[in-house]
Amino acid sequence: MTQAQLVGLKELRRELRKLDNPRSWTRELATVHREVARDVAGWARSEAASLGGPARHFADAVRGYGSAPAARVGLSSAGKGQRNYGARGAFWGSKRFARFEPWVGNTYEVGVRGEGPYALNDAIADHLDDVIETYSEGIDRLMRRAFPD
Repeated sequence: MTQAQLVGLKELRRELRKLDNPRSWTRELATVHREVARDVAGWARSEAASLGGPARHFADAVRGYGSAPAARVGLSSAGKGQRNYGARGAFWGSKRFARFEPWVGNTYEVGVRGEGPYALNDAIADHLDDVIETYSEGIDRLMRRAFPD
């Protein structure tokens, strides 16, 4: 799966770990990532509901995950016979089952409408400015607290 990279994030995490009480600063960064992931997951659920069919049925499976290294949007896992079993097919498509859209492949650009997982990548593309704004506000808050001068 392709991942979008925030330029300088690795270096920022390295510098935060050099400060006094580094765990609290990386926790703060994780909070920013959770905020971004929560927003994108909400937009993706809304996008999935508007698509109808299997995507609408499995819209609640879309989850946002945030940690110190990254913000991620994915699907809650489910085994055979469980509530969200089939969600992967609804969003990534399938080569084997006709009830799902065609498989999207594993080489796509994140944040480009019409590429990648149905509803997920389109939501990122439609709200890219909002994602960047949320990141910049969160990182700015963190920087003001970490480096007060």
